[in-house]
Amino acid sequence: MSLRPIALVFAALAASCVSSYAASFDCAKAVRPIEKVICGDAKLSAADSGMAAAYRAGLPRLSSAGIGLLRADQVQWLAWSQQVCKVDEPEHPKAAACLQPLYADRAKQLRSAISVVDGLTLLKRTQFLAMPVQAEEAFGTPEIPGFGTLQASWPRADSDDPAWIAWSAAVEAHMLRMAGAGEQQGTVQGKRKLPFSWVDEMAEAQDTTLEAHLRSVDHGRVTAMLHANGMGHGAAHPFETSESMTWLLDAKRTLRAEDVFAGEAWKQIVGALCWDQLQKWSGKQYLFEQVNGPSAPDLQKVIADPTNWTLEKDGLHIGYPDYTIAPRVAQPEDAVLPWEQLKPVLAAGFVTP
Repeated sequence: MSLRPIALVFAALAASCVSSYAASFDCAKAVRPIEKVICGDAKLSAADSGMAAAYRAGLPRLSSAGIGLLRADQVQWLAWSQQVCKVDEPEHPKAAACLQPLYADRAKQLRSAISVVDGLTLLKRTQFLAMPVQAEEAFGTPEIPGFGTLQASWPRADSDDPAWIAWSAAVEAHMLRMAGAGEQQGTVQGKRKLPFSWVDEMAEAQDTTLEAHLRSVDHGRVTAMLHANGMGHGAAHPFETSESMTWLLDAKRTLRAEDVFAGEAWKQIVGALCWDQLQKWSGKQYLFEQVNGPSAPDLQKVIADPTNWTLEKDGLHIGYPDYTIAPRVAQPEDAVLPWEQLKPVLAAGFVTP
C-alpha cells in the first residue's frame, strides 16, 4: 500500500505501547488525525487500549527476529486501517465507526498470534492490502466500501533451525502464489504481471481472505492447510478453495507423489478407489459429463496433485477443488483411501501417519 512517512507510522506503534486511562496513549498530547479520532470516541479508545495490551503481551514470547516481524506486521496493519477508514480525510465523519470492528478483530488476532506446538513457537504473520476502486464503481464490503481488500495470515516458525526457516519461507511463498504472485493480472489499462511480493494490486476488484494453519507434524513431514475465500466485485457468487502443503523437513521441499507411491500403477488404483466412492455419492448426477470413469483426465489431474492430499491416520484424503469434477453447488466429499488398500503401491520407506 501507499504508506505514510514511516517515521509517523512507527510513532503510532510506539504510542500504542504507553499505558493511559483510556486509549493506549495520552490523549492530552493527541496531534495526528488517528490520535484525535481515537480520543474522540470512548469505544474506539477502549479498543485501542485492548489492542495495544494484546500486542505487548506477545513480545516476551518471541525471539528478537520474531519481535521484529510482529512489529513490522503491526505497523503495516496500522497504516492499512487508517487508509481504508480514510482517517486523514476530514470529510469522512465515520472513521471511528469504521475503525472499531477493525481494532477489535486485530486485538483478537494478536491474542492468538503466538502458539507453541511440540516445543516449537509459531508466530502468525499477517498482510493487509487495499486497492481503491474506480471512482464510478460502488464496490467493496459494507465495512470497507470503496476498496478491494486482501487479508492474509500464515504461520512462521520462530526458530533459527535452517529446516524450519526453509519451511516458513515455503509457506509464505505458497500464500503469495495463492494471492496471484507471478501471474498476469487484467486491468483497465491492460495486463500486468504481479511481483513475487505483497503488493496492493493483489487486492484489486475483490475482497479476499487467505489463511494458513499448521495441521500436523509427524515423521519429518509438516502439513499446513491453506484456505482462500472471497468475492470478486461484480461477481455472481463467492469463491473458495483449500490446498494442503506437506513439507519434508530434511529434504527441504514439498511432498511429491513418488515419496508416497512407487511406479505408475498407483494412479489406476487410486483412480478406481476414488471413482468407487464417487459412485456412492448421493450427488453423482452432478459430475461433469467428461468425468465418466476412473481414468478420466479431470479426475486423474486432481488425484496426481499432492496439494489436494492430506496424509491422515485413517488413510490418504483427497479433496476435489471447486469446478474440477463437479460444479461448486454440488461439492463431493473428500475421498478417504485406507492405507491398507494402498499398501501394494506404497513407496519403499514411506511411513504412514
